Amino acid sequence: MNKVIFWNVNTQEDFFNEGPMKIPNSDSIRPKLRALTEFSVENKIKVVSVLSWNDPKSKWFSETPDYTKTFPAHCLANSKGTNFIQETLPDGDYFLIKGDAPYIVFPDIHKHRNILIFKNEVNLIEGNKFADSVLNNLGTVLMARPDYVVYGIGAGLIARDLSRRGYSVRLVTDATIEFNGLPLDYEELGIQLITTESLFSSEIV
Repeated sequence: MNKVIFWNVNTQEDFFNEGPMKIPNSDSIRPKLRALTEFSVENKIKVVSVLSWNDPKSKWFSETPDYTKTFPAHCLANSKGTNFIQETLPDGDYFLIKGDAPYIVFPDIHKHRNILIFKNEVNLIEGNKFADSVLNNLGTVLMARPDYVVYGIGAGLIARDLSRRGYSVRLVTDATIEFNGLPLDYEELGIQLITTESLFSSEIV
């Protein structure tokens, strides 16, 4: 059985609390997000958390957003809105990957259970210069390709990027809310849709 890695996407205050980027019904997935976090701790599953960390002058911010290519200003670097919600707060064993770092020591991503990767574009690969290398390094541990379980806000975009790279990807539907303006064809992408209940009852660890 391949190693399982969780991907926790955009579970930050600006997407859950009142503000220009609050996602409708985001509070409904909080219990499932907490359950996934607790499950990962109990079973020592690595979690890659993708965090929006945006420049206030970003070209894809707009006062008249179309929610497809442009969005209201949100998750501005160093602002309160970038904080994790309580349900997905990582424990102390984490490794930060910021796009403006001069370099990272790639073996370190295997020494920590939580990897926090910051992005400043809608797309992860464009939004962090280390993202592709991180994917490649995660995918070669002991020469075994991991299986990815993805959830959070707009998690389908991350699932798409992982699937396109040939990874087995499952998206947790009751712990995910997608952006309305970015529809995805999960079947065409080869992404398996699951629930937290079916995930927890499967032999993944």
